[in-house]
Amino acid sequence: MPALVAGQAASGWDAGPGAASYGQRGTLGGAAAIWGEAGRVVLPGLVLDPALAKAAEVCARWLGDHAASELPPGFIEFSLRWAGCSDPTAVSLAVLTSEDSPDELWEQLRVLRGRAGFRHTHWGFGGAASHRERFRSAWVALLAERKLELEPVPRAVEAGRELLLVARWVGEALANPRLVVLGPGEAMRETAGRLADGRVTMGSGALREPGEYTLEILADGGFGPEVLALLPIRVGGEPGTSWAGPAAGRAAPLSTPEAEQRLLELANEERRRANLPPLIPDPVLQAVARAHSADMAEHGFFGHRSPQRGDFNERFQTSGWRAMRAAENLSKSESILDAHAGLMTSPAHRSNILSPYFTHVGIGVAARQGGLGRTEFVITQVFGLPMPGGTPPGRTRAPR
Repeated sequence: MPALVAGQAASGWDAGPGAASYGQRGTLGGAAAIWGEAGRVVLPGLVLDPALAKAAEVCARWLGDHAASELPPGFIEFSLRWAGCSDPTAVSLAVLTSEDSPDELWEQLRVLRGRAGFRHTHWGFGGAASHRERFRSAWVALLAERKLELEPVPRAVEAGRELLLVARWVGEALANPRLVVLGPGEAMRETAGRLADGRVTMGSGALREPGEYTLEILADGGFGPEVLALLPIRVGGEPGTSWAGPAAGRAAPLSTPEAEQRLLELANEERRRANLPPLIPDPVLQAVARAHSADMAEHGFFGHRSPQRGDFNERFQTSGWRAMRAAENLSKSESILDAHAGLMTSPAHRSNILSPYFTHVGIGVAARQGGLGRTEFVITQVFGLPMPGGTPPGRTRAPR
């Protein structure tokens, strides 16, 4: 997970004071306050959200300060948390221009709006001066598909406090809402949400240990479980203001086999840091994972339940892999590093990668054209623990 460094403004790039709460009500500021009416004409029907605009503004500032044309992996997630956005992630569009106006950003957003599969509901934009040669300004738009609106939740609390999360549905209600809480000691707990009068209420339980907790809201949609909100909470301290992640841009493009290998390496690096044995790559599990990623890429959906091939249990059983337990992670991103960081940020996905009960893994990656017309990786990770005394089909030796 990208580092949010509390109390270390001199470490890394300092964004300044961020939001006090997730879901905090506010008004448009910065460039969005000046150009907001023009922006609403470009994307009619979408909510121009002050928090997303604040996050976009800090992204534009980073580009301008670093004379860069693209954001480093993980910076968008940092900007979302800093600005008080509970959205798990957002699609970004960055434009460098020789003008002081966002006209070139508007042009690209109009193209994006006309693409098939455009499902965003909320957005924000920001601008800043650029120090890159030949460019006067940097503009960034962030777009999210939001299904829950949260009442304000503080980003920092004292030790021992319990948080009550209250949200209302944006659009159609989803089934089985629940809250997953991951503490600094890697202990994870899950509680069911209570539904009443069109609202969802969830309690975190006491947040006793100092450090960072992650609260994750999930619910079941048409394609299976969905992450609806992600809220890092600082207990016994203040939220960070500095970006301490890499300053470099994204790595060179990878082929899908290279992306699969890189994801395996990243997962096993996490396990080594947690003093866990590496996951053993298994060709049968990989076939299950590759088939699902290819299915999602070909048929334009994203989720654990395939309209063509069923849910994870149905798909896994057809493989013949004899498992005591099995699980599946999904991710999609233009960057493998961003995809891995997102999986590790989510408590439910992180617990699969770092589970001591899983010994084998299959990773499948497919490429498709994303919503911005850029290549997007669609990723499936299938984890398994074989039945005792049996050798799973396709077992291979552990990686070095």
